[in-house]
Amino acid sequence: MAKEKNRNLVKRGEVWYFCLRRGKQVNRKTLSTSVTEARRLRDNLLKGMALYGDIRTPQEVRN
Repeated sequence: MAKEKNRNLVKRGEVWYFCLRRGKQVNRKTLSTSVTEARRLRDNLLKGMALYGDIRTPQEVRN
């Protein structure tokens, strides 16, 4: 679990975004308006990045 609950999350207006910088590459993704839902989605994205090395959707992994 992250030391800071909202690590890699940025709120702009009412929407939470995932934002992660890896070297020169910046990964951004719209998550949710709910902070708890955004945290769950962020955790899933980070697990996927650990497995595949980048952000992928389940359809991209199957192909």
